[in-house]
Amino acid sequence: MEKKLVRKVSVFLVLAAAFAFAFAPVAEAARQTFGPISLVVPNGWQVTEEETQLTFTAPGNVAVVSVIFDELEGSTLKELAEGVATSLNGSAPVMDSDGDFSFTFKNEHGVDAFAIITGDEAKDFFVLWLVVGEHPEVAALLGSVEEAR
Repeated sequence: MEKKLVRKVSVFLVLAAAFAFAFAPVAEAARQTFGPISLVVPNGWQVTEEETQLTFTAPGNVAVVSVIFDELEGSTLKELAEGVATSLNGSAPVMDSDGDFSFTFKNEHGVDAFAIITGDEAKDFFVLWLVVGEHPEVAALLGSVEEAR
C-alpha cells in the first residue's frame, strides 16, 4: 500500500512539473537602443557594439546581421549603395518605394547575403544592414527596428 502511495505521489509530482513547464511564461527579449536605432534582439543572440557598428550573431553562428550607421559625408544613398554593392561584388542596387536600396551578394565563404541601405540625406545619415546566412528570427529582428533619435 505504501509503495502505491509513493508511486502515485511521484506520478503526480512529475505531471505537476510537466504542467508547470508547459505553461511557464516564455522570456521575451526586451527592446534595446544602440546609437540611432532601437530594436528587439532575439533571445540567445550575441551583440557586439563598436562606435558606428553593431553585429548580431544568431545561436550557432548560422546568421549574422551587421549594422553600420554613419554620416553620408556629401554622398547620396544611391551613390553609397552603388559603391557598397560594387565593393562586395553584389547585384545592382534596387530602390524601393521608401527610397531604400537593397542588393544581394555572397560573402567570402560563398554564403548568400543581402544588404539594405536606408537613411536621410537631409540629415546626412545612413544605416547599412548586412545580413549573412539564414535564421528564422532575422525577419523579426529587422522588423523591430525603430529610429531612436
